[in-house]
Amino acid sequence: MSAEREQQLLELLALKDEQIARLKQENELLKQKLDLVLRKLFGKSSEQLDPTQLELLLDPSPGKAPASLPPNDAPEEEAAAPNAVTSPETSALKPRRPRLPEHLPIVEETLLPAAVQDSPADWRRIGEEHSDRLDYQPAKIFIHRLIRPVFVRTNDRDTAPLIANLPPRLQDGLTATPGLIAQVLVAKYCDHLPFYRQEKIPATCHGVSIGRNTLCRWTELAAFWLKPIYQAIHRSLLASDYLQADETPVKYLVPGTGKTAQGYLWVLHRPAGNVFYQWHPSRKQQCLEPILGNFHGILQGDGYAAYQTHAAKHPGITLAACWAHARRKFHEAFQTGQTLAAGPLKTIGQLYCI
Repeated sequence: MSAEREQQLLELLALKDEQIARLKQENELLKQKLDLVLRKLFGKSSEQLDPTQLELLLDPSPGKAPASLPPNDAPEEEAAAPNAVTSPETSALKPRRPRLPEHLPIVEETLLPAAVQDSPADWRRIGEEHSDRLDYQPAKIFIHRLIRPVFVRTNDRDTAPLIANLPPRLQDGLTATPGLIAQVLVAKYCDHLPFYRQEKIPATCHGVSIGRNTLCRWTELAAFWLKPIYQAIHRSLLASDYLQADETPVKYLVPGTGKTAQGYLWVLHRPAGNVFYQWHPSRKQQCLEPILGNFHGILQGDGYAAYQTHAAKHPGITLAACWAHARRKFHEAFQTGQTLAAGPLKTIGQLYCI
């Protein structure tokens, strides 16, 4: 065999080995992706990890001091990352919640034996025993009647009659009190009860008919009176130098079509501050103009391109990424067997302590 032919065979063998190695690597990546998809479909959605598992991977030798200790003045509760699973030893140290909440009002009922009720003079009270239970008083709808007596001066009958003024109302002729309208808002936006269910509850439980259109008008009226508070919350957030932003998809009914479309609740938040919501039918960058207004400072988000486009148009905004989103990729790699991801996960956990 000639030297040239031998060189060609060697090149073909090297090319074959390279292709086999590339296919093996591709096969391994596909296995990891498939495993990740199966975990997302059938596994737990939580991204919590056992810190001892990371310690074993990073430092298999027993008895060695941890790579980074929390500061001496940090409480023990802060030493564990919020994404860590608490061990039985640490959970046993947590104080137990009271059996009954201490902030609730107490309604007392005294039970007397029949013999004491028959002849109370023959008995002397020497003590008492308490037995506490949680109780519930069902909601009730009633008519709140304001009675305004009319008076005339006794020694001057020519004086005009005197009557107390009506207290301020949300709207003239409104048949609902602020308390009832507040209950409608809480039921819809906190308890997630749509109006067609709220319409049935008073009719079924109390025999009171309140139409769905009426509930909608009450909600619109409440939104009108709450608008100054809404605007004040917005102004207070924009006046700060650090905000967190996100957008959440929400299905909504398109008026007149009977079909649903996808809108978005855009959210502004500041740690230990208020939360501001603004709804838009799209996720376009133009939605950020009325939301962020003249904000200048650090804006933290999930890396969505709309925030980058908005920041490019407003030089006073500095973008900050989200550690939870960055950590997720390392967590997914760790779940597929990539042990090198343990280092970044532990480091991010220490950042969470801060």
